[in-house]
Amino acid sequence: MIFILFFKSSIRGITLLPFILIALFLMGAETLSGGIRPISDLHENNSLGVPVLLDSIVQVQGIVTVSNQLGNISYIQDTTGGVAVFDIDFVDSVQIGDILIVTGKLSQFNNSISKNDGLTRLINVTINSIIETGVEPEYKVVKASDIGTEGDGGIELIEGELIRVNGVSLSGGSNTWPPNGSSSATDGTGSLTIFSDIDSDVAFSSKPRGSFDIIGVLDQFDVDSPYTSGYRIIPRFTADIIEKISPVFSSALRVVEVGSTWVELAWSTEDSSFGSVRFTKEGSNSADEQKTGLTDGSHKFVVDGLASSTFYYARVSAWFRSDTTLSTEVFFLTSSPPESSVEIRVF
Repeated sequence: MIFILFFKSSIRGITLLPFILIALFLMGAETLSGGIRPISDLHENNSLGVPVLLDSIVQVQGIVTVSNQLGNISYIQDTTGGVAVFDIDFVDSVQIGDILIVTGKLSQFNNSISKNDGLTRLINVTINSIIETGVEPEYKVVKASDIGTEGDGGIELIEGELIRVNGVSLSGGSNTWPPNGSSSATDGTGSLTIFSDIDSDVAFSSKPRGSFDIIGVLDQFDVDSPYTSGYRIIPRFTADIIEKISPVFSSALRVVEVGSTWVELAWSTEDSSFGSVRFTKEGSNSADEQKTGLTDGSHKFVVDGLASSTFYYARVSAWFRSDTTLSTEVFFLTSSPPESSVEIRVF
Protein backbone atom coordinates (compact mmCIF):
# COMPACT_ATOMS: atom_id res chain seq x y z
CA MET A 1 0.00 0.00 0.00
CA ILE A 2 1.51 3.32 -1.10
CA PHE A 3 0.48 6.77 0.14
CA ILE A 4 1.58 9.84 -1.87
CA LEU A 5 1.16 13.18 -0.12
CA PHE A 6 1.35 16.45 -2.04
CA PHE A 7 1.78 19.76 -0.20
CA LYS A 8 3.44 23.16 -0.57
CA SER A 9 6.04 24.53 1.75
CA SER A 10 8.32 27.53 1.56
CA ILE A 11 11.75 27.27 3.09
CA ARG A 12 14.15 30.15 2.43
CA GLY A 13 12.09 31.06 -0.63
CA ILE A 14 12.16 27.52 -2.07
CA THR A 15 8.80 25.92 -2.87
CA LEU A 16 8.73 22.13 -2.37
CA LEU A 17 6.03 20.73 -4.69
CA PRO A 18 5.37 17.86 -4.63
CA PHE A 19 6.87 16.05 -1.67
CA ILE A 20 6.32 12.27 -1.94
CA LEU A 21 6.03 10.08 1.16
CA ILE A 22 5.92 6.36 0.53
CA ALA A 23 4.85 3.92 3.29
CA LEU A 24 4.86 0.19 2.81
CA PHE A 25 2.62 -1.82 5.09
CA LEU A 26 3.07 -5.32 3.75
CA MET A 27 3.71 -7.63 6.72
CA GLY A 28 6.99 -5.90 7.33
CA ALA A 29 8.67 -5.24 4.00
CA GLU A 30 7.10 -8.10 2.01
CA THR A 31 4.16 -8.26 -0.36
CA LEU A 32 1.12 -10.53 -0.07
CA SER A 33 0.99 -12.49 -3.32
CA GLY A 34 -2.59 -12.50 -4.61
CA GLY A 35 -5.44 -13.44 -2.14
CA ILE A 36 -6.30 -17.01 -1.13
CA ARG A 37 -4.43 -19.34 -3.44
CA PRO A 38 -4.91 -23.03 -4.22
CA ILE A 39 -2.11 -24.91 -2.47
CA SER A 40 -1.11 -26.43 -5.81
CA ASP A 41 0.15 -22.95 -6.78
CA LEU A 42 2.87 -23.31 -4.14
CA HIS A 43 4.24 -26.34 -5.99
CA GLU A 44 4.63 -24.64 -9.36
CA ASN A 45 8.38 -25.13 -9.68
CA ASN A 46 11.12 -24.42 -12.15
CA SER A 47 13.12 -27.29 -13.63
CA LEU A 48 15.37 -27.28 -10.54
CA GLY A 49 12.42 -28.03 -8.24
CA VAL A 50 12.37 -24.52 -6.76
CA PRO A 51 8.95 -22.82 -6.39
CA VAL A 52 8.36 -19.84 -8.64
CA LEU A 53 6.69 -18.17 -5.61
CA LEU A 54 9.69 -18.77 -3.35
CA ASP A 55 9.97 -16.06 -0.63
CA SER A 56 6.52 -14.68 -1.50
CA ILE A 57 3.90 -14.04 1.17
CA VAL A 58 0.92 -16.25 0.32
CA GLN A 59 -2.47 -16.99 1.82
CA VAL A 60 -4.12 -20.43 1.64
CA GLN A 61 -7.10 -22.22 3.10
CA GLY A 62 -6.80 -25.85 4.12
CA ILE A 63 -7.39 -28.63 6.61
CA VAL A 64 -4.71 -29.66 9.10
CA THR A 65 -3.52 -33.22 8.40
CA VAL A 66 -0.60 -33.15 10.86
CA SER A 67 -0.50 -31.00 13.99
CA ASN A 68 2.24 -31.90 16.50
CA GLN A 69 2.68 -35.62 15.70
CA LEU A 70 5.98 -35.01 13.89
CA GLY A 71 7.55 -32.50 16.25
CA ASN A 72 7.97 -28.95 14.99
CA ILE A 73 6.32 -29.32 11.58
CA SER A 74 2.66 -29.50 10.56
CA TYR A 75 0.89 -30.06 7.25
CA ILE A 76 -2.27 -28.64 5.71
CA GLN A 77 -4.02 -29.44 2.44
CA ASP A 78 -6.89 -28.41 0.23
CA THR A 79 -8.45 -30.23 -2.73
CA THR A 80 -5.52 -29.26 -4.96
CA GLY A 81 -2.50 -30.16 -2.84
CA GLY A 82 -0.74 -30.07 0.50
CA VAL A 83 2.08 -28.10 2.09
CA ALA A 84 4.26 -28.30 5.19
CA VAL A 85 4.02 -25.57 7.84
CA PHE A 86 7.24 -24.95 9.75
CA ASP A 87 6.19 -22.71 12.61
CA ILE A 88 6.27 -23.89 16.23
CA ASP A 89 3.50 -21.52 17.32
CA PHE A 90 1.29 -22.91 14.56
CA VAL A 91 2.17 -26.49 15.52
CA ASP A 92 1.19 -25.85 19.13
CA SER A 93 -2.06 -24.07 18.18
CA VAL A 94 -3.79 -26.48 15.79
CA GLN A 95 -5.33 -29.95 15.76
CA ILE A 96 -5.85 -32.46 12.97
CA GLY A 97 -9.16 -31.60 11.33
CA ASP A 98 -8.97 -27.82 11.78
CA ILE A 99 -9.92 -25.90 8.64
CA LEU A 100 -8.01 -22.61 8.56
CA ILE A 101 -7.06 -19.61 6.50
CA VAL A 102 -3.38 -18.86 7.02
CA THR A 103 -0.79 -16.46 5.68
CA GLY A 104 2.92 -17.18 5.56
CA LYS A 105 6.15 -16.95 3.63
CA LEU A 106 6.94 -19.68 1.10
CA SER A 107 10.31 -21.29 1.77
CA GLN A 108 12.44 -24.36 1.06
CA PHE A 109 15.11 -23.51 3.61
CA ASN A 110 15.77 -26.06 6.37
CA ASN A 111 17.11 -24.34 9.49
CA SER A 112 18.42 -27.57 11.00
CA ILE A 113 20.84 -28.12 8.09
CA SER A 114 21.11 -24.45 7.02
CA LYS A 115 20.33 -25.14 3.38
CA ASN A 116 17.59 -25.97 0.89
CA ASP A 117 16.20 -29.50 1.34
CA GLY A 118 13.58 -29.36 -1.43
CA LEU A 119 10.56 -29.46 0.89
CA THR A 120 8.18 -26.61 0.14
CA ARG A 121 6.99 -25.10 3.43
CA LEU A 122 5.29 -22.07 4.91
CA ILE A 123 7.15 -20.15 7.62
CA ASN A 124 6.32 -17.08 9.75
CA VAL A 125 2.69 -18.16 9.67
CA THR A 126 -0.34 -16.19 10.88
CA ILE A 127 -3.70 -17.91 11.40
CA ASN A 128 -6.20 -15.50 9.86
CA SER A 129 -9.33 -17.44 10.78
CA ILE A 130 -10.56 -20.84 11.96
CA ILE A 131 -13.45 -21.94 9.76
CA GLU A 132 -14.26 -25.34 11.27
CA THR A 133 -12.79 -27.98 13.59
CA GLY A 134 -13.05 -31.74 14.01
CA VAL A 135 -13.26 -32.58 10.30
CA GLU A 136 -11.74 -35.87 9.16
CA PRO A 137 -9.04 -35.12 6.56
CA GLU A 138 -9.13 -37.25 3.42
CA TYR A 139 -6.16 -39.08 1.96
CA LYS A 140 -5.29 -39.74 -1.67
CA VAL A 141 -4.64 -43.37 -2.67
CA VAL A 142 -1.45 -43.57 -4.73
CA LYS A 143 1.06 -46.19 -5.81
CA ALA A 144 4.80 -46.38 -5.28
CA SER A 145 5.20 -45.66 -8.99
CA ASP A 146 3.42 -42.31 -8.46
CA ILE A 147 5.92 -41.39 -5.76
CA GLY A 148 8.73 -42.54 -8.05
CA THR A 149 7.79 -39.99 -10.72
CA GLU A 150 7.17 -37.13 -8.26
CA GLY A 151 9.45 -34.19 -9.02
CA ASP A 152 10.25 -35.22 -12.61
CA GLY A 153 11.00 -32.03 -14.51
CA GLY A 154 10.39 -30.07 -11.31
CA ILE A 155 6.68 -31.01 -11.28
CA GLU A 156 5.25 -31.93 -7.87
CA LEU A 157 1.73 -33.37 -7.77
CA ILE A 158 1.48 -34.91 -4.28
CA GLU A 159 4.24 -33.46 -2.06
CA GLY A 160 2.76 -32.32 1.25
CA GLU A 161 -0.46 -34.31 0.80
CA LEU A 162 -1.88 -37.04 3.02
CA ILE A 163 -1.57 -40.20 0.92
CA ARG A 164 -2.22 -43.93 1.26
CA VAL A 165 -0.29 -46.76 -0.38
CA ASN A 166 -1.87 -50.23 -0.26
CA GLY A 167 -0.25 -53.65 -0.29
CA VAL A 168 3.18 -52.53 0.92
CA SER A 169 5.91 -55.01 1.88
CA LEU A 170 9.14 -54.10 3.65
CA SER A 171 12.53 -55.01 2.20
CA GLY A 172 14.27 -56.65 5.17
CA GLY A 173 15.96 -54.61 7.91
CA SER A 174 15.24 -54.60 11.63
CA ASN A 175 11.97 -55.67 13.23
CA THR A 176 11.26 -52.20 14.66
CA TRP A 177 10.86 -48.81 13.02
CA PRO A 178 14.11 -46.83 13.43
CA PRO A 179 13.91 -43.37 15.09
CA ASN A 180 14.46 -40.72 12.39
CA GLY A 181 15.33 -43.55 10.03
CA SER A 182 14.29 -44.78 6.61
CA SER A 183 12.94 -48.20 5.60
CA SER A 184 12.67 -49.46 2.03
CA ALA A 185 9.43 -51.00 0.82
CA THR A 186 7.55 -51.92 -2.35
CA ASP A 187 3.95 -52.35 -3.46
CA GLY A 188 4.71 -54.21 -6.69
CA THR A 189 4.65 -51.07 -8.86
CA GLY A 190 7.92 -49.67 -7.55
CA SER A 191 9.90 -48.91 -4.41
CA LEU A 192 9.21 -46.28 -1.79
CA THR A 193 10.86 -44.94 1.37
CA ILE A 194 9.08 -44.86 4.73
CA PHE A 195 10.53 -42.41 7.25
CA SER A 196 9.76 -43.05 10.93
CA ASP A 197 9.97 -39.71 12.73
CA ILE A 198 11.39 -39.87 16.26
CA ASP A 199 8.62 -37.58 17.52
CA SER A 200 5.85 -39.95 16.42
CA ASP A 201 4.86 -43.13 18.25
CA VAL A 202 5.85 -45.10 15.15
CA ALA A 203 9.55 -44.94 16.08
CA PHE A 204 10.68 -48.02 18.04
CA SER A 205 7.32 -49.80 17.45
CA SER A 206 7.19 -53.23 15.76
CA LYS A 207 7.12 -53.44 12.00
CA PRO A 208 4.40 -55.54 10.31
CA ARG A 209 5.35 -59.13 9.53
CA GLY A 210 3.51 -59.21 6.24
CA SER A 211 2.10 -56.75 3.76
CA PHE A 212 0.22 -53.72 5.02
CA ASP A 213 -1.34 -50.43 3.95
CA ILE A 214 0.24 -47.16 5.04
CA ILE A 215 -1.06 -43.60 5.40
CA GLY A 216 1.21 -40.59 5.78
CA VAL A 217 2.30 -37.25 4.40
CA LEU A 218 4.64 -37.12 1.44
CA ASP A 219 7.80 -35.34 2.55
CA GLN A 220 11.01 -34.52 0.69
CA PHE A 221 14.65 -34.46 1.75
CA ASP A 222 16.97 -33.60 -1.12
CA VAL A 223 19.85 -31.27 -0.28
CA ASP A 224 21.43 -31.19 -3.74
CA SER A 225 20.13 -29.25 -6.73
CA PRO A 226 18.02 -30.07 -8.68
CA TYR A 227 15.57 -30.68 -5.82
CA THR A 228 13.58 -33.35 -7.66
CA SER A 229 14.09 -36.51 -5.59
CA GLY A 230 14.21 -37.71 -1.97
CA TYR A 231 10.44 -38.13 -1.55
CA ARG A 232 9.32 -40.28 1.39
CA ILE A 233 6.10 -41.08 3.19
CA ILE A 234 5.94 -40.25 6.92
CA PRO A 235 3.23 -41.98 9.00
CA ARG A 236 1.84 -39.75 11.75
CA PHE A 237 1.13 -42.49 14.30
CA THR A 238 0.95 -46.29 14.51
CA ALA A 239 -2.71 -46.24 13.40
CA ASP A 240 -1.43 -45.09 9.99
CA ILE A 241 0.18 -48.52 9.53
CA ILE A 242 -2.69 -50.87 8.74
CA GLU A 243 -1.78 -54.52 9.09
CA LYS A 244 -3.90 -57.00 7.18
CA ILE A 245 -5.74 -59.39 9.47
CA SER A 246 -6.42 -61.98 6.77
CA PRO A 247 -4.24 -63.19 3.88
CA VAL A 248 -4.83 -61.98 0.34
CA PHE A 249 -4.57 -64.48 -2.53
CA SER A 250 -2.19 -63.25 -5.21
CA SER A 251 -2.85 -66.25 -7.48
CA ALA A 252 -5.81 -68.61 -7.67
CA LEU A 253 -5.85 -72.19 -6.45
CA ARG A 254 -4.82 -74.54 -9.27
CA VAL A 255 -4.17 -78.24 -9.87
CA VAL A 256 -0.50 -79.00 -10.58
CA GLU A 257 -0.57 -82.79 -10.97
CA VAL A 258 -3.00 -85.61 -10.32
CA GLY A 259 -2.34 -89.24 -9.27
CA SER A 260 -4.68 -92.12 -8.58
CA THR A 261 -4.84 -91.38 -4.83
CA TRP A 262 -3.42 -87.88 -4.59
CA VAL A 263 -3.47 -84.41 -6.08
CA GLU A 264 -0.89 -81.60 -5.89
CA LEU A 265 -2.40 -78.13 -5.49
CA ALA A 266 -0.69 -74.72 -5.65
CA TRP A 267 -1.68 -71.15 -4.76
CA SER A 268 -0.06 -67.91 -3.67
CA THR A 269 -0.80 -65.38 -0.94
CA GLU A 270 0.77 -61.96 -0.52
CA ASP A 271 2.26 -62.97 2.84
CA SER A 272 3.05 -66.00 4.95
CA SER A 273 -0.04 -67.82 6.13
CA PHE A 274 -1.41 -71.01 7.58
CA GLY A 275 -3.71 -73.02 5.37
CA SER A 276 -5.95 -76.04 5.04
CA VAL A 277 -7.46 -77.84 2.05
CA ARG A 278 -11.06 -79.03 2.19
CA PHE A 279 -11.99 -81.62 -0.45
CA THR A 280 -15.28 -83.30 -1.24
CA LYS A 281 -16.19 -86.21 -3.48
CA GLU A 282 -18.69 -85.40 -6.16
CA GLY A 283 -22.15 -86.25 -4.87
CA SER A 284 -21.03 -86.46 -1.22
CA ASN A 285 -22.41 -84.25 1.55
CA SER A 286 -19.33 -84.55 3.79
CA ALA A 287 -15.91 -82.94 3.38
CA ASP A 288 -12.46 -83.93 4.54
CA GLU A 289 -9.70 -81.50 5.49
CA GLN A 290 -5.90 -81.55 5.57
CA LYS A 291 -3.81 -78.72 7.08
CA THR A 292 -0.76 -77.24 5.35
CA GLY A 293 0.92 -75.47 8.29
CA LEU A 294 2.64 -72.08 8.07
CA THR A 295 4.26 -71.38 4.71
CA ASP A 296 5.50 -68.35 2.85
CA GLY A 297 3.62 -66.66 0.02
CA SER A 298 4.16 -69.53 -2.43
CA HIS A 299 2.20 -72.64 -1.47
CA LYS A 300 2.27 -76.20 -2.79
CA PHE A 301 0.50 -79.05 -1.03
CA VAL A 302 -0.21 -82.69 -1.80
CA VAL A 303 -3.60 -84.04 -0.69
CA ASP A 304 -3.38 -87.82 -0.34
CA GLY A 305 -5.72 -90.66 0.59
CA LEU A 306 -8.09 -90.00 -2.28
CA ALA A 307 -10.08 -92.59 -4.22
CA SER A 308 -8.97 -93.37 -7.76
CA SER A 309 -11.02 -92.45 -10.82
CA THR A 310 -13.09 -90.07 -8.73
CA PHE A 311 -14.21 -86.47 -9.20
CA TYR A 312 -13.38 -84.07 -6.33
CA TYR A 313 -13.97 -80.45 -5.42
CA ALA A 314 -11.24 -78.67 -3.41
CA ARG A 315 -10.93 -75.27 -1.75
CA VAL A 316 -8.17 -73.67 0.39
CA SER A 317 -8.64 -71.68 3.60
CA ALA A 318 -5.75 -69.30 4.38
CA TRP A 319 -5.32 -67.46 7.68
CA PHE A 320 -2.61 -65.69 9.62
CA ARG A 321 -4.05 -63.47 12.36
CA SER A 322 -7.74 -63.42 13.15
CA ASP A 323 -9.56 -63.77 9.84
CA THR A 324 -9.66 -66.44 7.15
CA THR A 325 -9.74 -66.02 3.39
CA LEU A 326 -11.26 -68.70 1.13
CA SER A 327 -9.88 -69.50 -2.31
CA THR A 328 -11.88 -70.22 -5.41
CA GLU A 329 -12.91 -73.85 -5.87
CA VAL A 330 -11.19 -76.31 -8.25
CA PHE A 331 -12.63 -79.50 -9.76
CA PHE A 332 -10.44 -82.47 -10.70
CA LEU A 333 -10.52 -86.21 -11.47
CA THR A 334 -8.07 -88.64 -9.96
CA SER A 335 -6.44 -91.09 -12.36
CA SER A 336 -7.14 -94.78 -12.65
CA PRO A 337 -5.34 -97.16 -10.28
CA PRO A 338 -2.00 -98.60 -11.48
CA GLU A 339 -3.41 -102.08 -11.90
CA SER A 340 -6.11 -100.96 -14.31
CA SER A 341 -5.97 -101.90 -18.00
CA VAL A 342 -4.45 -99.38 -20.39
CA GLU A 343 -6.98 -100.36 -22.98
CA ILE A 344 -9.24 -97.55 -24.15
CA ARG A 345 -12.60 -98.46 -25.62
CA VAL A 346 -14.49 -95.97 -27.75
CA PHE A 347 -18.27 -96.27 -28.04
